[in-house]
Amino acid sequence: MGRRDAGRARALRGRRSAAAGDVARGEVVGTNWVTVAGWLAGPVATALIAWLGASLRAARKRSAEHDHRRDAEHAALMAGMRELMRSQLYEMHRRYVVDGQPMPYDEKERADSVYAVYHALGGNGTGTHIHSELLTAYVGGRREQ
Repeated sequence: MGRRDAGRARALRGRRSAAAGDVARGEVVGTNWVTVAGWLAGPVATALIAWLGASLRAARKRSAEHDHRRDAEHAALMAGMRELMRSQLYEMHRRYVVDGQPMPYDEKERADSVYAVYHALGGNGTGTHIHSELLTAYVGGRREQ
C-alpha cells in the first residue's frame, strides 16, 4: 500500500468513527430524531383513535341492547300488574254485583284503589264499566273480621 492509499484509509476511518459517534449519541446520520418521532406518532395516534371509536360503538350497542331488554321486562311487569288489578275488580264485581252480596265500605275504598292502579297502568274499557257498577253496588256496612 502506498502513501496515497494509507492517507485515504485514515480519512475514511475518521469519517466512519464520526458517524459511529453520532449513532452512539442517539442521532441517526442524516435524520433528525423529531422526524423519526413524527413517523411513529402518526400510526400510534391513528391506532388509538380507531380503538377508542370501536370501544365507543361497542358500548353504545351494549347500552341499546340493555335498554331494549329493560323496556321489554318493564312492559311485561306492567301488563302482569294490570291483569292482577283487573282480576281483583272482576272478583269484587262477581261477589258484590252478580251474586248480590252487600258491599262493605272498606271494600268500596279498596275497589277505588284497585281501579286507580288499574287505570294508571293503562287499563280501561271493561274495567271502567265494572268499577262504575261496583260504585253503585248495595252497601252493607263493615265486613266482619
